Amino acid sequence: MGQTINKLSKGMKLPQQTVLQADGEAIKKIVDRCYSTLLEDVNNTKPISQTYFHHAVCKTVEAINVELGGSTQILIPSYTKIIELYEKNRDRWSGQITRDKFVNILRELITGAQIGGRGKFRDILLYIYGFPVTALLIKQILVPDAISNDILIPAATSASVFALAKQNKI
Repeated sequence: MGQTINKLSKGMKLPQQTVLQADGEAIKKIVDRCYSTLLEDVNNTKPISQTYFHHAVCKTVEAINVELGGSTQILIPSYTKIIELYEKNRDRWSGQITRDKFVNILRELITGAQIGGRGKFRDILLYIYGFPVTALLIKQILVPDAISNDILIPAATSASVFALAKQNKI
């Protein structure tokens, strides 16, 4: 339960154990595949530009987010952070980046990355508990005998879960 809450919280630092150890093999396969499709052919013909490298990192992080699924999203670091790692790890003479260097760059980016659950935990609490309680309070103040509480509370909860589902938050 605690790990789920941590994953859903917005802007929290991503624990190294969560991504690198639990999903390490899946991430390595995704990174290898992205390196093969995005950088391998370009790397053999000409030096990789900073802009193209940033594009490759963004595409790789996007692939990781899509394939690992769930509500946790790895946020892409700033352009300057990516370029700093690019300059530190590229070959000075040829301007190329090997597969191992690319994996190390992404490992460093993911380890220091933030995750974004887009406030889903807060929204779920608000919709599932907040709206039914608010509906009950409004009903009790305005018209206490109009609708039974046994009908109102499940109806408000069902409506709020339906709203969450329509917004793709659950």
